[in-house]
Amino acid sequence: MKYVSIAWSTAGEAWSRKTALVLAALAVVVLLFYAFGMEVTNSDDPDMVYFLVLGVVNPLDETFDSELPAASIQRRVPRDAVVFFSAAYALGLLNPLGVFFALFVVITLFSAALKKQRLYWVLAKPVHRVGFLLSMYAGGLLLVLLTSMGFLGAMAALIFWKTGVFFPELLVSGLLVMFNFAILLAFAMLIVVWTRSTGPGLMLTGLMYLSVSFLQALPGFGYYQNLPAWSRLLVDGAYHILPKLSDLEVLAQRHISGFLPAQILPQLRSGQSALFATSAAFLIAILAIGAWEFQRRDI
Repeated sequence: MKYVSIAWSTAGEAWSRKTALVLAALAVVVLLFYAFGMEVTNSDDPDMVYFLVLGVVNPLDETFDSELPAASIQRRVPRDAVVFFSAAYALGLLNPLGVFFALFVVITLFSAALKKQRLYWVLAKPVHRVGFLLSMYAGGLLLVLLTSMGFLGAMAALIFWKTGVFFPELLVSGLLVMFNFAILLAFAMLIVVWTRSTGPGLMLTGLMYLSVSFLQALPGFGYYQNLPAWSRLLVDGAYHILPKLSDLEVLAQRHISGFLPAQILPQLRSGQSALFATSAAFLIAILAIGAWEFQRRDI
């Protein structure tokens, strides 16, 4: 129970510092913009709707007539397209913008908790170091998971209200983004354990994210096949060892793009089983290294 208490206190501290309040406020602003800025009107065709953003219509449209109601001068669009646009709007704000803002919030909590004065007080209690660190990690993950799922759940409810389409695929995509976040948070926590500082944790995690994404995209460039065989082997080896962050993002996008033609969807570089297995193995390895480093280091 003491470790559960540490996890909840980590999430609660974000609210006391007002950082989680900022995160929640941003989510509310996004939801309000969609609720009051997006207008969806049914048409005589159940598969088509009129769709306006902030009441703006295109005056270059040949059907434009300023004397007519907006719905009558706006061309109809497929209902599925509006659902996809709405889901992509939510998912695009969650990842990567929301993910890295959440990383900043949680890394700040970690670096504050790992200051010497705080650690002397915490570790004076009968608390194991590894349990303390992993409980903090679980608390930070819980904070972001609840906030993100609350945001996506509210967005799914708004999509249903606007379009009449229940779209649980958005929540599944959100869980995939949270898996990505769990990997990035574990890496950031390892850096914070080493440096006891927020800045390096955030910058190096961002660098890791960009580097992994570049390595995964590299085979798609034309010059890749002209590289020496040893360098291509090195890139492929790094791809199979490192987490599949880009592939997880692609999988999240594909879950909300079911009505789009398969040929225009982004493609996965590896199979789903290998994607999850290698990413989970990397996550566990990073958590183990962080726990081992925290256990062996002096306060």
